[in-house]
Amino acid sequence: MKSDSLSVSETAWNLGLAAIFLGLLVAATMLHLAEPRRTVGMALAYIFVDISPILLISLIEHCTPPAGPRKSSKRWLLHLQLLFANYASFAPFSILGAAAASFLVAHFGLNLGLIDLRIATKGQTGFLVIALFAGVLVADFFFYWYHRACHRSNILWQHHKMHHMDPAFDALTGPRQNWIETFFITICSTIPIAILFKLDNLDPLKLGLINGSLIGVLRGIILLNHSNLRLQYGWASVLCTSSQTHRIHHSYLPQHLDKNFVAFFPIWDIVFGTYYHPARNEFPPTGVPGEKDIESVWEVQIYALREWYRMYRERRASKELANQR
Repeated sequence: MKSDSLSVSETAWNLGLAAIFLGLLVAATMLHLAEPRRTVGMALAYIFVDISPILLISLIEHCTPPAGPRKSSKRWLLHLQLLFANYASFAPFSILGAAAASFLVAHFGLNLGLIDLRIATKGQTGFLVIALFAGVLVADFFFYWYHRACHRSNILWQHHKMHHMDPAFDALTGPRQNWIETFFITICSTIPIAILFKLDNLDPLKLGLINGSLIGVLRGIILLNHSNLRLQYGWASVLCTSSQTHRIHHSYLPQHLDKNFVAFFPIWDIVFGTYYHPARNEFPPTGVPGEKDIESVWEVQIYALREWYRMYRERRASKELANQR
């Protein structure tokens, strides 16, 4: 009988890969691509503001009736390591992406922040909440089009489908990404936002204990869009993405394909005609039929490269066959 736990060698390898990513974080600091305080602050912010809510949601998932199948203990441990590897890699690669973006902006003489949307400069709680939702709404617009392109472009889909292949959709499905995602988000979302808007910098560490905690709680609520909870917002699903509406996006059923692209606010799906309103107790199966799911942290890091190489070989073989005819 096959063991349902990760072997010592698998665990050591996966943790070693995460350590490499953390080494890149240190290297980025030493190369003066970012100030040490900012770099460490970024890492801490991700641990306390992004990782902690996900783990809390995952705990709740195992204490309540699920909306779909649960991960086995082996798959859960693997995705836990994916979570840490993903956020460990995000810091250094986002710094490198930001450095590249700054170079491009300076090279082309672009003016950043044409429209000033900053309202939380004095730190009042009410303005912080409004600033958070304003920033998310703007970011969601650009993410919508990037996400939609991932489903329309065969090249981008080879990268993005890894996120969709999880048949046990839950909180740990959300960070099921790799370092390449950072570059795509920088190019398709971060740079356009930086050029068009000035937004409030809602760094939880700089906002203080109370306001920083508030931002953490609100972001935790937002992160519920990936969860295996039987949450149903009913008519309110048009206002905020729930795990049910996002599960629709991850469904492989024909009526759900290419629906509900936004991460947080369905207004963009409604405006551009891709919104699907779930029926009561509609919790469809998820995954990508015909695709073999990932088995290691390392496979996640090279997945897109491997699929792009496979596409290249298939296209090359097809051209050679055509030439022989």
